[in-house]
Amino acid sequence: MLLPLLPLAAQATIYPPMIRGKLKRTHAKIAHAMVQRALKRSADIVECPAQSELEHWLAIARCSADPRAQLLLQRDKDALLDSRGNLICYARTSNYHIAFRGVMESGHARKDDIEALLASFVERSKGALHYPVFYQAEATLVDHLESLGHKYVAYKLGEEAFIDLTRFSLAGSSFSNLRQNVRKAQACGLRFEFCPQASDLLLEQCKTLSDQWLTQRGAKEKRFSLGRFDANSLLHQPLALVYQDDQLLAFANVLLSANQSCLSVDLMRHGKNMPRGTMDLLFAKLFEWAGQQGYLEFSFGMSPLKDVEQDALTHQGQWHKWANKIAEHGERFYNFRGVRQFKEKWKPIWRPRYLLVPSRRHALPALLACTIEIAGGHRAVLKSIGQTRLSLPTSKGAVTLLDRGAT
Repeated sequence: MLLPLLPLAAQATIYPPMIRGKLKRTHAKIAHAMVQRALKRSADIVECPAQSELEHWLAIARCSADPRAQLLLQRDKDALLDSRGNLICYARTSNYHIAFRGVMESGHARKDDIEALLASFVERSKGALHYPVFYQAEATLVDHLESLGHKYVAYKLGEEAFIDLTRFSLAGSSFSNLRQNVRKAQACGLRFEFCPQASDLLLEQCKTLSDQWLTQRGAKEKRFSLGRFDANSLLHQPLALVYQDDQLLAFANVLLSANQSCLSVDLMRHGKNMPRGTMDLLFAKLFEWAGQQGYLEFSFGMSPLKDVEQDALTHQGQWHKWANKIAEHGERFYNFRGVRQFKEKWKPIWRPRYLLVPSRRHALPALLACTIEIAGGHRAVLKSIGQTRLSLPTSKGAVTLLDRGAT
């Protein structure tokens, strides 16, 4: 008897218990067969440890259509790589393997390629007694995981801002303020420069600016989904620069994709007393340069906690309350509003990004694991929290996070 493969929720209302049991077993068999088929295709997948040679990571990053693959040059993540250049980069924590952005494609990856990588990542994680989770993933990743028989729960982290470079222009009334800022910056003698490869002297100047930027914010370098100032990796990345006469005022390292579909930046740093409009000039001129080179999109990166309450895919429950609490208490550590307002003035296209976990009970532990990984460890998180009391609501009351003084 051929049983129709309806969703389990629909089976609960249509079929009696005996038939539902048979359907559930049939689903399990089909999912197992899909996983086995994907694992057979993953024979060409290799694992690259984080401490591989820089030249090795450089070759991998240059094949990716995702500009964030350039963060592999920081050598703080492991990666799974197939023969076509598709990859999953991830960090290892005590309980989780945290994949950054899911599968980073080398171009137009086939569905089979994506699912082979996912199957290999999930199986390797489970074999190491770790839970596989996905940070800043697209919604489509849920469908790929379900095709392999893995049920994942999606929690919205925020939205990533994209600029359509094929249509970008500062003309029009909606960009009048930006145009004025750029003109004022140029009137103050500021000029933009694109540097394909930095010299040692330029990197020293950038390091001075970077140290000033960190000091005035009381900040430390991050990792995982955010880069840090590393001269060895910056030697292999272009820089967008703003000068006033011969003085360097601001810089950003530019992350390029292999097929010119997208570019982004990671570090965006400047000195203390830069004229108004300095960063507006940097991005306006960078967008012009990228459009002339044939790039299609620019990614501003993710704005955390943007429109979390309005997302239909996110599992309903305590997540929205957690997000609101984090935004309320975290404003002093991370300028949520300022970052969002700077991106919104460029009229971007917003695309949701999610934390994918194997069950609801992993939502908060996995989010904390991601936060700790980005901050650079437990001590860095505790030091940034200081004496701030943050109560996160749960189904059984509230969990209070309080630093008692890290040393």
